[in-house]
This record gives sequence, C-alpha cells and structure tokens, in this order.
Amino acid sequence: MIKYSTFFIPLILNIVYTFNIPLLIASENLPLQSLLTKESKPIDSGFLISASDIQSHKKINGQKDYIFIDIRNSDLFQKVRISGSINVQLFAIKTKVFLKTKQLVLVNEGFGYKNLIQECRRLRKKGFKSVHILKGGLNAWQKSGGYIEGNYFAKKDLNIIKPHSFFQDKNYENIIVINIYRLDSPEPKALIPETINIPFSGNTSRLIDDLKETILSSTNDDLLYIMISDGYNLISNYIKEIDKNISDTIFYFKGGTQEYKQFLKKQALIWEPKKQIKTGKRCNVCN
Repeated sequence: MIKYSTFFIPLILNIVYTFNIPLLIASENLPLQSLLTKESKPIDSGFLISASDIQSHKKINGQKDYIFIDIRNSDLFQKVRISGSINVQLFAIKTKVFLKTKQLVLVNEGFGYKNLIQECRRLRKKGFKSVHILKGGLNAWQKSGGYIEGNYFAKKDLNIIKPHSFFQDKNYENIIVINIYRLDSPEPKALIPETINIPFSGNTSRLIDDLKETILSSTNDDLLYIMISDGYNLISNYIKEIDKNISDTIFYFKGGTQEYKQFLKKQALIWEPKKQIKTGKRCNVCN
C-alpha cells in the first residue's frame, strides 16, 4: 500500500517552490505570537541594482544594454509592466540560453527578494554573464521616471504591499517599518517587531523631516524599503509629496496593521490541527 505522505509531500513542496507560496510549518499549537517573531537576516545587496544606476548608465552609454525580465505571472504582467520588458517565469530563465551573454535585470513588485537572490546565484553558476534584481521593483522604476505601461489603477497601486508579501520578507534586517499615528491618539502597540512610531499632527513638512531623520539615522546602508504600516489612510493626500522627498523604495500597508493581524490569524487557523470527531460507527472497509 502506498503511503500518502510519500506522494503528496514532495508534490506540495514543488507547488510551493514553483508558485512562491509562503509555507508555514504546522505544530501542535501555533499561537498568533509565534508568527510575530522576527529573526534578523542580512540580504546580499550585491545582486541588487537601483533604478537610478540603470538610468545613469543609459544616459552615459546612450544605448539599452539592460534587458528587463519580469518574473511575475502573465496576468499581472499584462496589467502593468516596464516598457520593453519581457515576461519569463523565474524557474524558466535558465532555459533561455540566448540570454546568457546579456545584462539581465529581474523585475517584480519590489519585495519578495529571497527566491530572486537564490535564482541569481543559480543563473550565474550556469554561465549567465550578468544577472541583477531591480531594487524597489516596478514602484522604484516608476518613481525614477522610467516608463511604465498598462492599467492606470495598477500603476497607481504599485506602492501598496500586501500582508502575505510582507510576511515573506519580514525577517530581513534591511526593512524599516514605520507606523504613523495621530498626535492626539495614544501611541499604538507594535504588531510588527521593531516598528518605529511617528506621530502626525497634520504638518506634512514636519512629518517629512521626522521620516528623513528616522531613515537617515539607520546604520543599514543596504536598506531595501520602508513600510508605513497604519499611516496610509491618515496621510493618503500627502503620499506623493512624501515619496518624492523620502525614498524610491517606500511601500504602504493600505489596510494597516489590522489587515496584517487578520492575515496572521488566518494563517494560524489554517495550520491548527483539526479535532477528529468520533461517531461510534465502525468502518465496514476496515473490518
């Protein structure tokens, strides 16, 4: 008799790897608190290239040396993309032998770097001349003045990060999470580890100064992106001004930490062991 685990476990792991699905290992009891912990991990910034560096290179050389490889699924690619980019799934790049001598820049939404870095290492070992990852992704390219084509609303939401996407990257020490709250409200408790709270009185200039001070005081020179956790609705009218003055790798939790908390609760429920219900009836097949 074939054991189900022998067949299904490798199949599930293959699906998780191929489609970049976050995998949580089930335990007998998986409390919400266990999902809130953070293990600081450095990121190999040698694989990253900024939008500004690419733009400068193009101005100096007067030619398009870089090929943008958008690794997202085809539906997302059709909605919004860098002009002239090509859509190739991450696992399939190694089969495109004609790309080996080109300067490749892998593109995604601007987060979820773990799998991209792993694939960059594999590709370089397989003889690909130059493979980098666009730091800040589509969002950073748009802010640098690079042309983005596609759906208007999709382009507008390039600076939004979803809870599951943040969860995949939460352990990287290159991330700063900032929580903006009303000055006349009590300072919120941090749901995300190492969150920096900044009060907002309605003075945008003061807020920008506070953000600059917070970001510039960071000792991490390889900062990937900043996330404003609860501030989206509070400062939605000032986001363009903040983005222009702060960073090209800033993202927002549109639903705030409450949305993230609901995501974590669902994750805990998914992996909670189901209790077996005894009916008292005997199984005719087993007997």
